[in-house]
Amino acid sequence: MRTVIAGLIALALAAPVQAQEPPTSRVLQKGYAAGFKDCARALERFIVFIHEDDDDFGYLSTWSTKRPNDEMMSALTVQTFTDGHGVTTFSGVKTAPGVCDITLTQTVTLPELPCDKARADAFREWKPLTELGDLPVYEDPTDPNTTATLAPLGKTGCVVVKHILALGVSN
Repeated sequence: MRTVIAGLIALALAAPVQAQEPPTSRVLQKGYAAGFKDCARALERFIVFIHEDDDDFGYLSTWSTKRPNDEMMSALTVQTFTDGHGVTTFSGVKTAPGVCDITLTQTVTLPELPCDKARADAFREWKPLTELGDLPVYEDPTDPNTTATLAPLGKTGCVVVKHILALGVSN
């Protein structure tokens, strides 16, 4: 019996340890170094989805200093586009081993694109969901946890607020 146990221990010690790769996005690097590890890769997938070029936006990241791996990390990003500006918040938290909940809210100002044109172009497949005050809220046809609100910006523009709630994301 001792031989079997000793063999199992030796096998466990000899098994290669899979080191978790650190995130490449600069938004997450300091939080990762401080201990936000289990959801860093999951959160990074959402950051990269919004910001393809890691050097093309400003950011401010915050995380728990007491229990960074067990509590939420959040980031605020700002990006300038040729036709407007984008401000996005990202948040991620571990909910179980290897599982995270991620949320992002992106606000994009489009000063030269009226909301009816934005609705007809980018959001034509989105279904009306409800209204917030007098603003329509639309639901992504591929994901009921993704919504968008279109608010007029002056007489010629639009503010698009997109919200994504991703539950049970694997790291």
